[in-house]
Amino acid sequence: MSRTVIQGLKDAGLFTSASPATATTSPAVAQSVNNDITSQRVLVSRQLASPHSFYQSVEGGIPPNQPEDCHTQLTKTTPGNELVVDSWLLLQCTSCSSNPSADISWYMDGIEMKSPHQTEHRPGQLNGTVSEEKLPIKLTYQHHKFSILCVAINRNFPGQIYESQKIQLDVQYAPFPANGLYNRRAAVNVGENAILTCQMNGNPPPSIKWYDQHGNQLQPVDIIGHDREDIKYTIQESKLYIEDVDHSDYGRYYCTGSNKHGDVEIVIILSGKSAPDAVSDIEISVMADIVTVQWKAGYNGGDDQNFYVEYVNLPEGVEKKTEVVNDNELGDISVNISGLVEGSSYNITVVSLNSYGENRSQTLTARTEEEGGAGLSKLFAQD
Repeated sequence: MSRTVIQGLKDAGLFTSASPATATTSPAVAQSVNNDITSQRVLVSRQLASPHSFYQSVEGGIPPNQPEDCHTQLTKTTPGNELVVDSWLLLQCTSCSSNPSADISWYMDGIEMKSPHQTEHRPGQLNGTVSEEKLPIKLTYQHHKFSILCVAINRNFPGQIYESQKIQLDVQYAPFPANGLYNRRAAVNVGENAILTCQMNGNPPPSIKWYDQHGNQLQPVDIIGHDREDIKYTIQESKLYIEDVDHSDYGRYYCTGSNKHGDVEIVIILSGKSAPDAVSDIEISVMADIVTVQWKAGYNGGDDQNFYVEYVNLPEGVEKKTEVVNDNELGDISVNISGLVEGSSYNITVVSLNSYGENRSQTLTARTEEEGGAGLSKLFAQD
């Protein structure tokens, strides 16, 4: 007789002894007991068909979803009410009861994180085990707006993943300049209109103010907040318009950004248009008879700029030039030079130019591979 049936009969007062081992029933209820046993066998059969039953937890294990309506839990602990840069965030992931114990994985914006921390276990319901893991994170501004979740997986139930709720991080940090190269300088001729752009990254969004070189506060035309998914950060952009520029307008302008965590100042220079700056961070990759030259563009002098690469075969001194390439204003620019003589040395110079003139980079010497060579060599020049 199953223990469940025995306990049910005890609760109904049908046993003459409190000990199931010595219990006897009266003849009047014998048939009733047999019927109950038959019904209990049917119940056991149904439970064995259920993936979440107590009986399967004994014979085949259970996934990390017990007791019923249990979900993987993710909690966070912080020193205060806010998440602030350089403070520690403690995350804790707790699985539901599982047999065998569940493995825990962490994900930040859909990318798995490597956790070096040991998983702890404690007894769970239905003869299972609850898995628990803690993950400390020292916060940077780059964590702002990231979503974190954890998952519990039982290796005996492949394909069944039990996710926690997501936690989105709202990390606060002092402002710092987000200006790229083209926002640190502006160039217009006398009589033209100038636009100076200041971008500050901070959370809460920083307050922006402008000052001229004499310390007078200026009023910008507009301040625009950028809070896009592809940026992930809180960027405030302010533009200062100067109409009909004369020589007295040239010089330094100061943009300040501040929030409750700090403040910062950047300098933006307004000048007349000129030849572009020389390029920087030149990288040369050499393989066989091909050379790839990559660089970072300098300031364009206030005018559209282009580039070409000048290369001279040594020791003959034959000078050649590549085709002109445009400034993409997005990052590194590169040019491939093919058809070179194998096992030869070349002096390589990058030239930037606009309608006001040109500027030359420093010259690097690269040597192509000998015939049959399969290596890749690189040269770097950083200004």
